[in-house]
Amino acid sequence: MTDQVEKRTDTHIGSKTGWGLFNWRFKFDLEIPCDFPRLKFIIQDAGIITDEAIGEATLNLKRTCNKLMKEEFVEVPKTYITCRSANMPDEDRGVILFSMTILTKDDADAEPVGEA
Repeated sequence: MTDQVEKRTDTHIGSKTGWGLFNWRFKFDLEIPCDFPRLKFIIQDAGIITDEAIGEATLNLKRTCNKLMKEEFVEVPKTYITCRSANMPDEDRGVILFSMTILTKDDADAEPVGEA
């Protein structure tokens, strides 16, 4: 069984160049070991009636989860993730600057932070 959690940022309305700048923190509960740990990013163009996915990227977190089982704390430094579209696989459709910290639930509860 696959548990999926969807979270969204706000919308960058009125961008004349197609670029938006966001700074978001998301929190996820992660149970280790995990059979299929993935983190998927989707960039959408907000339309009047519906949103259109214009780019996406999926991170495989298997190595990160394996490291976490040994060290109980993992930090992934800032890295750029390129998003692409299945319709235009050779064209970059967006870039995400990403970093991640994974820690035990006890540590997270001891120093709580919010999302935003």
